[in-house]
Amino acid sequence: WTRSGRTLGMQSWGLQLETMDGQLPSFGQATVRFFAAVLSWAPAGLGFVWQLWDKDKLTWHDRLSGTRIRYYPKQ
Repeated sequence: WTRSGRTLGMQSWGLQLETMDGQLPSFGQATVRFFAAVLSWAPAGLGFVWQLWDKDKLTWHDRLSGTRIRYYPKQ
């Protein structure tokens, strides 16, 4: 995530992890995001489902780490 903003699977789907201002996340942000995503599963996945009601469509781990997933369609 910190080098290109993408994993191999994310590249296939045209997804990229970035900060709220469009930059690549720092190592600290990526680490917080990883552990917060694990915790988002704990209450029956509520941290992921939360994006259905969030005004910016962000999950708990997006909010905690200051990152988001963006979709970049293939040209």
